[in-house]
Amino acid sequence: MSIDSIKHKKKRAHIPSKEEAGYEQASEKVNQGQETLKLPKNPVVHRGQDPELFWKDKYENDDQDESLELDIRSLYRHEHVAPEKLIASLYKVVEDKNAQPNLFSMNDLFGNALEHDELEKVSEYYQHSDGWTNRLIQGDSLLVMASLLEREGMAGQVQTIYMDPPYGIKYGSNWQMKLNDRNVKDGSDEHLTGEPEQVKAFRDTWELGIHSYLSYLRDRLLVAKELLTDSGSVFVQISDENVHLVRNVMDEVFGSGNFVSLIPFLKISGLTSNLIETTCDYLIWYAKNIQVVKYNQMFFLKNPTKNGIGEYKNFEDSKGIRGKLSSAEIQNPALISKEYKLYRPSATTSQGWTKTGSNLFQYRGRDFSSGNNRHWATSNKGLLRIDKANRLVKRDKSISYIRYIDDFPVVPISNVWTDTRWGFDASDKTYVVQTNIKVIQRCLLMTTDPGDLVLDPTCGSGTTAYVAEQWGRRWITTDTSRIALNIAKQRLMTATLPYYKLHDEKTKDIRQGFEYKTVPHVTLKAIANNAEIDTIHAKWQKQLEPMLAELNKQLKQNWQEWEVPREPEKKWAKKAQDLLANWWQLKQQRQQEIDASIAKNSDSETLYDQPFEDKKKLRVAGPFTVETLQSFEPINPENVEAEKQQDNSTFEERIFAHLKSAGVKNGIKNEQAIFIRVEHLADSYLHAEGFYQDASENEKKAYFHIGPKFGTVAKQAVNEAIKACRQRGDADWLIILGFSFESDISNQNVTMNIGTFEVTKVRMHDDLLQAGLLKKDKKAASFITIGEPDVKLHQQDKEAYVEIQGLDIYDPIKDIVKARNIEDIAYWMLDTNYDDSNFVVRQVFFCGGKKDEFKKWQKGLETLAKTKTKRKVERTLKIEIDEEAFDKLYGFKSHAFAVKPNQKIAVRVISQFGEESTKVIHIL
Repeated sequence: MSIDSIKHKKKRAHIPSKEEAGYEQASEKVNQGQETLKLPKNPVVHRGQDPELFWKDKYENDDQDESLELDIRSLYRHEHVAPEKLIASLYKVVEDKNAQPNLFSMNDLFGNALEHDELEKVSEYYQHSDGWTNRLIQGDSLLVMASLLEREGMAGQVQTIYMDPPYGIKYGSNWQMKLNDRNVKDGSDEHLTGEPEQVKAFRDTWELGIHSYLSYLRDRLLVAKELLTDSGSVFVQISDENVHLVRNVMDEVFGSGNFVSLIPFLKISGLTSNLIETTCDYLIWYAKNIQVVKYNQMFFLKNPTKNGIGEYKNFEDSKGIRGKLSSAEIQNPALISKEYKLYRPSATTSQGWTKTGSNLFQYRGRDFSSGNNRHWATSNKGLLRIDKANRLVKRDKSISYIRYIDDFPVVPISNVWTDTRWGFDASDKTYVVQTNIKVIQRCLLMTTDPGDLVLDPTCGSGTTAYVAEQWGRRWITTDTSRIALNIAKQRLMTATLPYYKLHDEKTKDIRQGFEYKTVPHVTLKAIANNAEIDTIHAKWQKQLEPMLAELNKQLKQNWQEWEVPREPEKKWAKKAQDLLANWWQLKQQRQQEIDASIAKNSDSETLYDQPFEDKKKLRVAGPFTVETLQSFEPINPENVEAEKQQDNSTFEERIFAHLKSAGVKNGIKNEQAIFIRVEHLADSYLHAEGFYQDASENEKKAYFHIGPKFGTVAKQAVNEAIKACRQRGDADWLIILGFSFESDISNQNVTMNIGTFEVTKVRMHDDLLQAGLLKKDKKAASFITIGEPDVKLHQQDKEAYVEIQGLDIYDPIKDIVKARNIEDIAYWMLDTNYDDSNFVVRQVFFCGGKKDEFKKWQKGLETLAKTKTKRKVERTLKIEIDEEAFDKLYGFKSHAFAVKPNQKIAVRVISQFGEESTKVIHIL
């Protein structure tokens, strides 16, 4: 048996990799395409008398700007991840003659996106289509969606959009601090994120409070609408604080006529309040076009033991004898006999008088009226047929139709969801911003089919992508936060999923859907129109009528069929008793045949949340790419200096003050450089110079490159700073200050004519970033050096393995580089055949902190690793666990791999704060 994933037979545009960034500017598609996307801010102009909501700066520029204009940027492939290849290193397949060989190469798995001719790459961007892979994208959702729409031509391709924007101005609903720390306290300085992208988004969203928030949401909905198919849906998750305003905004974007439903759903618990507690959040559901919206009805199973018996207080036993449940059985449905068929009397009439339908109907020797201003739900012929099916019961002044609980053993789900509450202690809730999986699952199952595309512009912990993956939907999700994206990536890499039987197992075309469980939907109308009942009834009457006549003769009775007793009297002759028993036996056989005809000729309902599962197969997430947005910095490089000049007092001067008071630390006690003085420089890439004392109390000089306030330090800028530092030739240290860095920027030792200088990345702490949010000034840890992973290749003959030996930290006081522990590493990945253009994740390892802290990342794999379930796993999956490989899963040594001359190995290390560092080793 091979571990597999779902492959989608759809296409996606071929886009450049991160290493190819900028090449696409020579593409004909890019040159001829629009530089900006322009959309009307109020697209629904024929809404009759619908009101319009106004807020501050809704139309900007004195409320005259009626169009939304967005720059069109490119998306770059940053990593290629195929979990089935990663998990393959953790087990050995037992020889199985029936097993199908896995013919997919890495290039096949990623839709042949990896191997393109170098000379043809530029012309193929956006013109060539690759096979589909799902997409995890870092970047502002507004710009990402605009790129998908304009650069990749994805208008009308998304079936469902699920948005979970921040509910309000609370830290916990906006970010998570570290990959392995899900605790965020609102209003706590210690729990403010240090990610500039997150703070920028947070500030922009709330600059004008709710006014900014409504513009933020309106803009994203405008672009999202263009991506939707005509049959598509959009769900916005929101609390009661702003639900009324958000619904108004959605009216303006989609039109009030396309409103589908407001769905309250229970959450973990009520919020503390002096007044009434809040126990639910809301989903606002709009269709792109409500006339053609895709909708799959969802159901709850009628479960008397769990949900109560409701109106089904009558029973029929295995002999066909009917009665009423006892009060004890009604109070405790577990006492009800399993042989009972529960039923309830149901109306046989409908409202309104009709000429043909309001007549009398004779039943068991008595005439019944349909009632005042009512008519029979079917014709007299249909009522007779229902009677032949033994589905009528006489009541005081009317007759009722017998509706068994199994006729329709489900209840359609309405727009009030009470089964979505987290457990009492929320033990299943793994992430700060995680929504109960059941909520998102229900939205996707209602509005999409397998193979459809789902978009979540608010990735968070990746729940939408996870749900979409489980249910065979394609997905795209995006977030500004590196931490959120890394959480989602780890979750998807380590997930194991149920294997649902495909409708088309031969070609494995997911678009044909799964094999689903179905339930009957028997109705009065279906029985009344079933002519086969007449035929069956007449056939059995040929035997039953003579027997009844003989029984009446022997007992000197004139019983009608419905008057025949169930049990004989003791004084009856044996012949009469036997005749009665045989008569009832034939009646039961006739009933069984009629019931079978009813089941055969009635409708059924599909349970879209209950596909058949093959427990002998194991499924993992399909291939996906991790992507980044072009020029991720919210501020363009050429505008950085202008911004610094405008914000000098609150940003640059603040940095200088902290350098002189707290200095630069390397994480080891008493090893820090305190700057005696710091002075501004009029240089494009060296922004300041500072002076500190070494161990001998000699004054030494350092230059500073200060990264953007709300952005990522670019490699190009660092290269220019190194050139400028080399030209000046009078410093021993170049400090690159930033809140985040491009992954291929590294600490290094640079040689100049008169010596060398160290280049060090230094993370600026959030206290410099969040003036106005912080309650107190935390100078103690304003600047921390970022260690470079010490990567060593151990090679023997034609095999090798990689080891992370530590973090190299520069000590400027002693002017040496020394190793530090590596607990700050969250996980690391390896591409053993790096081609300079595509980082393909071929091995992954989790580490840092205590091993137990990371068990949540291996939930899908831990079943395989546990010794107590090992035998069961090996028997069911026909695999042998590679214990040595599992031991390496949480550590710093890779699996062995083959090597050859001119091969390149790329190692990418991710810290607990989502920072990345990539090292490339070239085998000569």
